[in-house]
Amino acid sequence: MMILQMVLESKANPLTLPRILCQVVDSLGGNIEAVLIHDLRGEDYGVKMALREGIQGEVKEVEVRPADAIAISHITGAPIYAANDILEKVSVDASKIKKGGE
Repeated sequence: MMILQMVLESKANPLTLPRILCQVVDSLGGNIEAVLIHDLRGEDYGVKMALREGIQGEVKEVEVRPADAIAISHITGAPIYAANDILEKVSVDASKIKKGGE
């Protein structure tokens, strides 16, 4: 109850779903290890969050929305990883990008 009270009383940190999720994982003794971009369906990315139970516990993966995953990574400092096949599908040759004003 104390964490919820702190969040509700905080003016600096809005009560967002990613922030709530981070606090719940932390309060249960878990850790957000990484964000994993694992799939591409049309223009939608499949993203999972790797959660560790306790200090040396099992790692479990949970499907999350891409926007929430980016916010969670920003809040926790967890790295974002993408599968090689996803990177190959969406990569762009930097030499073919037009610079501003050209």
